[in-house]
Amino acid sequence: MAGYAGLAVFGVLMAAIGLYYSLRVVAVLFMRPDIAAQPVTVPATGPAAGLTLAVLTGLLLGLGLFSRAAPDRPLADSLGATS
Repeated sequence: MAGYAGLAVFGVLMAAIGLYYSLRVVAVLFMRPDIAAQPVTVPATGPAAGLTLAVLTGLLLGLGLFSRAAPDRPLADSLGATS
């Protein structure tokens, strides 16, 4: 068990570093000045952007809902790929 002391110290150090970065994000979220008074401008997008979003959303839903992959076989086998 004595060989794991260094690993335990390393784990505690990594946890402390992770906590530091996580708290930095929280501090930025709650300590920044209020931006509610500033107007928000949304850039205009054309019909190509809407069409692209619709196609990609359809593909994502189609692959997620209608995939024939089973937990016990890879997706490539389900799609009929040969090796």
